[in-house]
Amino acid sequence: MESFTLTSKVLYKALEAYPNNHEFECKIWKNTPAPAKHVVIMFNGFFEGIGNKNSAYLRYKQIGEELNEKGITAILLPLPFHFGRSIIGDGQDIVSPISRLREHGSYLYFGGNTQVKTDVEVLYHELKKEPSRFNLAGDFDISILGYSIGGVFAIAAAKHLIDTLELELNSLVVMLSAWKIQDIDVGSVASFFRNIEPELNEETWETMMHELESIRDLESTDAVFKELIWGEDLGSNPELNFEQIAKKVLFIDGQMDEIFTQNIMRERRDTLLRRNLENCTFLSLPLHHAPTNSFGLKTPAKYIATFCAL
Repeated sequence: MESFTLTSKVLYKALEAYPNNHEFECKIWKNTPAPAKHVVIMFNGFFEGIGNKNSAYLRYKQIGEELNEKGITAILLPLPFHFGRSIIGDGQDIVSPISRLREHGSYLYFGGNTQVKTDVEVLYHELKKEPSRFNLAGDFDISILGYSIGGVFAIAAAKHLIDTLELELNSLVVMLSAWKIQDIDVGSVASFFRNIEPELNEETWETMMHELESIRDLESTDAVFKELIWGEDLGSNPELNFEQIAKKVLFIDGQMDEIFTQNIMRERRDTLLRRNLENCTFLSLPLHHAPTNSFGLKTPAKYIATFCAL
């Protein structure tokens, strides 16, 4: 695992006060026997990487090393307010995502959505400008992967690359995640985070969703974001068309997931199956939302690497 610095732009005005969202560290796994013709860009989950502790990289280390075994490079592009982008104050780590939710829900969700699209485009241009720096061949393919809230942003990033740069993505992997964030049960959120971060509770979540309502009808709030948060109709394209986003899509759900429950996952799967999307694969594993043992890291990583290498 190595590091490199990415210098991005800040388009969401409310994020300009946080300079670490402009220049930050990305991790890369590029130990392949020859320049890779395929790179997987990964987005992290909500409560990962606070304080930039090495243990927080374990999930992506497992995936990155498995991808390297298949001759694929992997890059962790951290979400705003996570890993090295978390805010540091008075010599202590501040739980940055929680802090932003307390300030206003739009910082993390709408601001994060805006920033992720900017970041992934900047990263793509960096990869194309000097592929050898990342151990990539000049004609490399791209895949996008996201875990938890990173899965939602992975969909947004993939859609942005398709719409803006007209790229054809090799694959999209959405792990223990689903769009239509409003379906998440507030009690499940509070229960899951009770021993991790008690300040993320029913009241915090309900306040955040209420604050998001204030930007729901704004002209600047893009249609894909509305689909990801509220599952709204996209006019002539009523649902996210995954056949147009990537050549193949893998949805991994956890049979014991406390956040994206089986009911949420079943509804999502049934919706896509009704549309007969031939490029979508569904994998259900005996996983909690956060891994409780090595199986929760190693097994999904092996499936992901195999899927991306197909």
